[in-house]
Amino acid sequence: MSIELINADSDMAHGLVITAREAQSSPMPMMTGGLAFNGAALRFLSESTSAGIRVGTFTFTAWKAGSYE
Repeated sequence: MSIELINADSDMAHGLVITAREAQSSPMPMMTGGLAFNGAALRFLSESTSAGIRVGTFTFTAWKAGSYE
């Protein structure tokens, strides 16, 4: 699976982390949970388009059905 992120927010860094859903949910699962799958994270978008929009793509294999955060 490949996911492309687009961040048009010029003054705030964003990213995406897919974590295994824990029994007790955390308000910040991207900081406290482990990755659900190898490669299932893009913590900060670094490349920018000519318009200044930050973009990034990450690819991973989702090999197990379930609920994820």
